[in-house]
Amino acid sequence: MYKFDNLREFNKEYYNYLSNNNNVFENKSLNLIHHIWRVVLQFEIQNKIEEVCKLIIDRQKSNGEWGERDKHRNFGDTVVNIHRLLWTLFVLNKKNKDVKLNNLITNSIKKSVDYIIENHDMHYNINREFGHGMIDRLHYLMQTEYYLVNLNKEFNLLNLTQEQSLMRYWNKDTRWIIERQEQDGGWHEIDRVRSRIGTTADALRGIILNDKFMQNVLKGIDYIINNQNVYDGYWDAGNIDKNTDALKALINSRRLIKDSNIKGRIDKSIKDGTKWLMNNFDNAEKLEENDYDLLTITIDFEKVIINNTDVDFI
Repeated sequence: MYKFDNLREFNKEYYNYLSNNNNVFENKSLNLIHHIWRVVLQFEIQNKIEEVCKLIIDRQKSNGEWGERDKHRNFGDTVVNIHRLLWTLFVLNKKNKDVKLNNLITNSIKKSVDYIIENHDMHYNINREFGHGMIDRLHYLMQTEYYLVNLNKEFNLLNLTQEQSLMRYWNKDTRWIIERQEQDGGWHEIDRVRSRIGTTADALRGIILNDKFMQNVLKGIDYIINNQNVYDGYWDAGNIDKNTDALKALINSRRLIKDSNIKGRIDKSIKDGTKWLMNNFDNAEKLEENDYDLLTITIDFEKVIINNTDVDFI
């Protein structure tokens, strides 16, 4: 069903499905909504973006929080929702500004800023009972901190105290990850003993918005490329999730690279990895969210490799 030679057709089929289906988000878990929302943002399907924003904002609690689970998972859900709302502002305002929708989104984001600041240090609690580890949880938080500050001037999202707090946290989070990079260029969680593909990919996605650490990014890219199977293009013994993680990191990092030789290595790695992923995806567990994880790669592959246009939001 999923074959690399049909990548464009695969993307087009899903684009049409998402554009024309009236029940895309109906009766879906918050986790699955996050996956679909990411894809409609990549496709820039405006009517579906508006639909999911209104759905999500309607679920927000008065303190700015989302979720009905424990405090750690609710914090993670809230961070992802804010990240997606910021991405939505970015996408919608590239073309025609919708003042009413902008106000709805910005007001929702503002409600959550103090919640994020007050609960930030929860992510430094090493608790293996939830999530996939600190670096996995932290990279989304770092992206959200960055975009809150970066988009503040255009959308007036923060007061001065909030902006200063988020900048302090962003710098703290970045230093924490940089200090934990291994000699081989990779990262691992604190309860592991060697660098790992998935953790390295998460770490890269956390630090690539800070151009002060380009050498660390390049070392991380080398680790990922050097640990790719040279014959078949897969990572981590063919683990689908880790292959997806590696490709996301390479695709997102590529936008920083000026050296044509380094970019050529990255592009070859992306091509080989995406080809293996598509041609072997039928072996993955049959979950709806897995299809959207694959789409995350194929949409960006078409944009980055086929059309030679880098992603503009991480």
